Amino acid sequence: GCVGTDLPLSVNPTGGTPSYTFAWGGNSQYLSATDISNPVFRSPVQGDFAVTVTVTDINGYHTSDTIEIHVHGNPSLNIQAADSVVCTGATLALNALAAGGSGFYLHYTWTGDVTPLSATDIQNPLFNSLVRGSYHLRVTVTDNLGCAAADSLVVENESPFASFDNDAIPACSPVVATFTNHSDQAVSYTWDFGDGETGTDPAPVHRFLNESNAVQYFNVRLTAVSGHGCTHTTNGYVTVYPNPPLDINRYPDMACAPADILLSSTPGGHTYDWDFGDGSSASGDFSILHTFRNDTDRDTVFHILLVSTSFFGCRDTGTT
Repeated sequence: GCVGTDLPLSVNPTGGTPSYTFAWGGNSQYLSATDISNPVFRSPVQGDFAVTVTVTDINGYHTSDTIEIHVHGNPSLNIQAADSVVCTGATLALNALAAGGSGFYLHYTWTGDVTPLSATDIQNPLFNSLVRGSYHLRVTVTDNLGCAAADSLVVENESPFASFDNDAIPACSPVVATFTNHSDQAVSYTWDFGDGETGTDPAPVHRFLNESNAVQYFNVRLTAVSGHGCTHTTNGYVTVYPNPPLDINRYPDMACAPADILLSSTPGGHTYDWDFGDGSSASGDFSILHTFRNDTDRDTVFHILLVSTSFFGCRDTGTT
């Protein structure tokens, strides 16, 4: 037998005159009872033991028998792992290290929450799960003498959950967005606003600029970090309509009256409203030819005003 395991004993007398009485002696301190025919032997220590039973019939005749019992020592078992906390999706190597007993270990059996294990009948399975939570694992090793040992481990599969929203609606540049952080099980945060700027404030306010001629969709990414260093990233978008600055170019920039001056500005607008500073105005394209007159006897400077409206209703003003 093995230390701590039950070894049933049984006496089946023949002859004499029933009924029989039983008296056990020797190393009887490890028997469940000493006056029955079928006690159970259970020793807390290894070694060699002898128990003797004496059977007496109703007439007082008796006989005895002795049995030698060898109790084998159990192995010991210890689950080795780099940590008991692992990030979801990461692999944790487990190793059930056995010692003692006979030294020849035949079977390893893992039980409990074993779905994330690569195998349940080997010494060193791999743990990997995408579902966060507590996983209770137990492994039993059995040697070639049938003696066993067990150990258990709780693996915490950890992952924060990144989540946010913002109050920005598609609008003309600049757009100011206030972010609300709904993340769970996180202790720190990293924001990438998609415009080259980053931040670590849990609930930041950010200003988005679009100086291009097209709609820009800023991909905002939030990375939530747990206390164990596990991360989860999510993203969202902020839409900013173009509102590029207007620059007015003129060619030539001075001439004798009457002067035909070619005026041009930033393309991409939907409408362009020109005020030439000489009492006349026009609606046209980003490029326009205008004749300036001077009926005085001195040089005259005309201040030109341009208002551009984009397809999205964004307005900008340029002067020269």
